[in-house]
Amino acid sequence: MKYKTLYTLFTTFFKIGLLTFGGGYSMLPFIEKEMTEKNKFITQDELLDIFSISECTPGPVSINCATFIGYKLCGFIGAIISTLGIVLPSFIIILLISFFLDFFKNFQIISSFLSGIKIGVIVMLLFTVLKMNKKSQKNKYYYPIVLMVLILCSFTSISSITILIISIVINVLILTFRRKF
Repeated sequence: MKYKTLYTLFTTFFKIGLLTFGGGYSMLPFIEKEMTEKNKFITQDELLDIFSISECTPGPVSINCATFIGYKLCGFIGAIISTLGIVLPSFIIILLISFFLDFFKNFQIISSFLSGIKIGVIVMLLFTVLKMNKKSQKNKYYYPIVLMVLILCSFTSISSITILIISIVINVLILTFRRKF
């Protein structure tokens, strides 16, 4: 069973790494579908926790997700296998591109293709956020905090790390004061 799970982890993450474009967040919808719906390795709540931890951990969020999922399912070996699965396709593709970059960089169709893919990635990410938002726990402070984060991200030059820390502090304060009163 463990070898089959390791094989499935590697092939699934390899496929995600190979077929998604944009890295990081663009892989999350595919990780969600493969891990919770298709293979049923983890629940939606577990995946939401893994996404949250992956976001706070240094490094690319998709690689962190793969590592944490692999570790949860098969321990240290699972973490290594999942990480290799999601990283190898990009490594191989970048290696191949580096050999042919000068030949392709002047083609307008390639630039247009890449611009179109960016739009698709944004749409897929938006749908994933909306889907996960439906399943997340909310309180009366949820929407004002989300609105504050959107405004700060859109209209200020405050770094996303600072905004994340501000949001965490506000949530901790709200939870602390709610319990006391």
